[in-house]
Amino acid sequence: MRDRSFHIEQLDQEKFVKVNDLKQITNSAMFNSSNGPTSDGLLSNEIFGITQVERAGIFAYIDLKEDFIEPYYYKIWLKIDRNLRGCIYETQNFRIDTNGYLVPDVDGETGLKFLKKNIDKIKFKQTKKDEFIKALMDGKQKGLLFTKKLVVVPPYYRDVNTNGENRVGVGEINKLYINLMNNVNALGNSNEYGLNMAGGIRGKVQDVMLEIFNWFTVGESIIGGEHTGSGIFKKFGAQRRSVMAKTTDYSARLVLSAPNINVNSQKDLMVDLDYSAIPLSAACVISYPFMIYGLRHLFDNEFGGKSTYTYINKSGQPEEVELDDPLIAFSDDRFDKELNEYIHGYSNRFKPVKIPNKQNKDITLRFKGYSITAEEYANGMRESNNIIERDITWLDILYLVATEATNDKMCMITRYPINISVA
Repeated sequence: MRDRSFHIEQLDQEKFVKVNDLKQITNSAMFNSSNGPTSDGLLSNEIFGITQVERAGIFAYIDLKEDFIEPYYYKIWLKIDRNLRGCIYETQNFRIDTNGYLVPDVDGETGLKFLKKNIDKIKFKQTKKDEFIKALMDGKQKGLLFTKKLVVVPPYYRDVNTNGENRVGVGEINKLYINLMNNVNALGNSNEYGLNMAGGIRGKVQDVMLEIFNWFTVGESIIGGEHTGSGIFKKFGAQRRSVMAKTTDYSARLVLSAPNINVNSQKDLMVDLDYSAIPLSAACVISYPFMIYGLRHLFDNEFGGKSTYTYINKSGQPEEVELDDPLIAFSDDRFDKELNEYIHGYSNRFKPVKIPNKQNKDITLRFKGYSITAEEYANGMRESNNIIERDITWLDILYLVATEATNDKMCMITRYPINISVA
């Protein structure tokens, strides 16, 4: 289901820089001679701060010196007009025909400046995908097709890492930012010395901007011949890896799935429309402190203050054993162990709860009850002729405790905030 109240707009990068008073990154070198972050580089403490909150919330920008097409619009425009790349790289001259389209012409003009100057005359070629034309026209009307600045995300989402050889890795996105700054500087040098290389360099700047865009969206950047773009919306994307995959206390990540509804009416549903059903393992995670408390309370009631325990032997007769420190055997560390084994494992979920005793007898907690259907229970039946007697398993214990622990609790359920496809 698509949430039509959720709306995404193209960022006006120059306005964003101005409104937030962003600082400029001017140095493509990330580290100084003392192996600390350069003061004007991509990891600068002066620009991005030193606390986690600052380094996760402070943006910066790269000054492109000239107008370039916003990478989002550039990607779409390339899809519908193959002539665009030749114009960007200044390998061909063009004119604008009576339809408003770019057509090759040896006597024409070329380059980004030509496109910017004639943007009001240019019309975009028709395509079967109406959203392409709509997006480009919207960007044109709002004056967002071109930008002289590129916003740089906070270092929290692109920080360095070290490997086993004690070498610092700067990360792919940082390499892309460095590549962009180097090309911008090369463009300035080319203009300064009057070299006939500006077109090719402008094309590289434009394409690196597109690589950065792709890295953050659909994961299509390529460095060193390897397809290593992260992407922001995918299962292993930048957003999930850098933000949502960060450790959060008492939270669980689940895959949304449609339930099998084998009922005739809403009242017959296991969970009504005001609640959400989650697996027991997830309930153990999100209510962990309450689970520990509930387990402690349950076993304290069962064994607290007792030195002996009566059980039914194989002959069906009651027999008594001397307990061996049950409250130590069922300590918080034991509960933590059992919770983790259940959450992360499958083969041991039905193991019985053994009673610690000094005679070293293999005895367990037992369950005895009536087997009735949900419909019979709803109709008031509490007993039947079908009696079940078996070992109590840790699954039973965790289910009972989780039911109690979550009964009066509320948790926040959210999903990844953006799910968008950029062709």
